[in-house]
Amino acid sequence: MTEVECSAAANGDLSTMITSSKVDANSSERTVKIRVMEDDTNMRLEDFAQSFATGQVVWAINKGWHKAKFIAMETDKYPGDHSFPVPVYKVHYLRFGKRYDEWMFGDSIVLVGPENDTKAAAKNEAFVKTT
Repeated sequence: MTEVECSAAANGDLSTMITSSKVDANSSERTVKIRVMEDDTNMRLEDFAQSFATGQVVWAINKGWHKAKFIAMETDKYPGDHSFPVPVYKVHYLRFGKRYDEWMFGDSIVLVGPENDTKAAAKNEAFVKTT
């Protein structure tokens, strides 16, 4: 590694950091951004970035998992480090009005499919039991 940068979160009471590592230019590896969280969980930029086709049905989390349609993707500033752009995704919740459309990070969206359908149903059931 030739360069490592760390920047603390904007809010002083948070111990979240963004680490950017640049590797040798001759290497096939690329710059990797990692979010270091309070519980020592690392999230890479790839954890935020996902590929969806416009109109594709996805699961989006908002007080439980709901089916939604992917509308658009843009980049926005990461809440803890405004110099770190991350992708945000606009979704339209199925069976809800347009006013409920919202922008969210990629870690709040998963593709609809048999495995994720089962997980979403189980998590929704657990959520209902706790409320």
